[in-house]
Amino acid sequence: MLPFWLTEPLRDQFAALLPQRPEFNPAHPLGCHRRRISDRIVFDKLLQVL
Repeated sequence: MLPFWLTEPLRDQFAALLPQRPEFNPAHPLGCHRRRISDRIVFDKLLQVL
């Protein structure tokens, strides 16, 4: 795993490219209230896999 001080600048650059999304999906047909997985967690797991 890469150290935090190395991945944080990369994550900040990618986060600037991503649109802002709500924590819950208001357009879900069933009214689902599951929280989204944060972009930070997804980014860290992608780096871990690579």
